[in-house]
Parts: sequence; structure tokens; C-alpha cells
Amino acid sequence: MAAGRYATMKCQNHALRANQALQDWARDSGLVIDRRTVPEGDAFACRYEAFWTNPAVEPRKTRWTVELSILLAK
Repeated sequence: MAAGRYATMKCQNHALRANQALQDWARDSGLVIDRRTVPEGDAFACRYEAFWTNPAVEPRKTRWTVELSILLAK
């Protein structure tokens, strides 16, 4: 993971909604995410997902806990 400050949250299920919620929260908090727009969508300087659930123990993705971190602009 790149050095710097991150906006971070944990979620279960609904990964796309959680990603949008984190970006909305950062914007509403006056924080700027380090990203640029490309034809395919957003290109993040660093977007990291850490999986807190062992898929061998819990095979259902909807029950996994995921920590999402997005690098903030300097």
C-alpha cells in the first residue's frame, strides 16, 4: 500500500455501495481522493481491499467482512 492518508471503512455485502458511500463521505468531509478520470472510469492512485473473513471458513461472499481504503490527495 502506498504511503499517505486514507479514507477507510469496513463493510459486509454490497461492495459497490460501500465504495460509493466511502467516496461520498470523503467528499462531504472536505477530503479529496487521489484519483483521475479515464475513459474506463476512475483511476485511483491507491485503492486497497483487505479481506477479514477466511473464505475457507465462510464461503458466502455476502458474509465476508472487507476493509476498503482509498488514498487521499496530499
